[in-house]
Amino acid sequence: MGLRHALSVLLALLTPCAALPAASCQECHPVHYEAAGTCVSCHRGDPRSHRLEVAHRDLVASRYSHFALPGSPVVARGQKLVDLAGCRRCHVTGGRGNGLATNLDRLLPGARPDEVLAAVQSPALFMPQFAFSEVAATEVVNALFASSAKAPPRAGETPLVVHFEKAAKDDNAFAKVCGGCHRMLTLLQGGLGVGAVGPNLSGLLGENYPGVFKVNEPWMPSNLKQWIANPRASRHQAVMPPLKLGEQEWERVLEFFDDPGGRAAATAVGGTPRGIR
Repeated sequence: MGLRHALSVLLALLTPCAALPAASCQECHPVHYEAAGTCVSCHRGDPRSHRLEVAHRDLVASRYSHFALPGSPVVARGQKLVDLAGCRRCHVTGGRGNGLATNLDRLLPGARPDEVLAAVQSPALFMPQFAFSEVAATEVVNALFASSAKAPPRAGETPLVVHFEKAAKDDNAFAKVCGGCHRMLTLLQGGLGVGAVGPNLSGLLGENYPGVFKVNEPWMPSNLKQWIANPRASRHQAVMPPLKLGEQEWERVLEFFDDPGGRAAATAVGGTPRGIR
């Protein structure tokens, strides 16, 4: 019996797809979105098997499969949320963004949508806390997968390794001046800062940061210096205290924001960070 089963499996693997019977998926699930392709193109799995655990291997649930449908309103809403949350301040998605963290255009084919959802809802140490609802987070995952599905293959790309460490790096200017209230992800030194009372400053001087200094005025070295010297002169209700920095100390702090490594990584994927001096 064992030999017979092994031979049947081998025969199924060697049989051309055109000669295989209809997908086993259709024995339990109604046919839908036929123009989008096969069951596997949206949901993965193995349509050749009648064993549930094999047929449902790495299955993509329906709520995550909108990424494969052209013109999906779920994907459109997710893309707006990606822009609103400023995901590109650290990540590349849709061919644009800063190379401070994982390239999200490389999610497919290996990433599981439930794992990506968990990462969005429970961010790593130096990621901003997005506070997305379950529905919104699912729309974001669909948007990220839709962009990844359209991304061209990039041969020879070196994987980016980001170290998230809880140990504070207190031997640099950012940690000493800003790190008590803020956190920031940098290309050269990884995550810096231990504070959570102030906003996450990752990618502050780039075009993808979700906040601005004033209306129609993005963050730049000049207004950042002005802000640090006297926040309430710019916003009357600012809670940040003024900081007096000497010129040399300011230059050392600015190096972490105006990161040449971050600029090069962003430019390589089509981004144009602001604040380049």
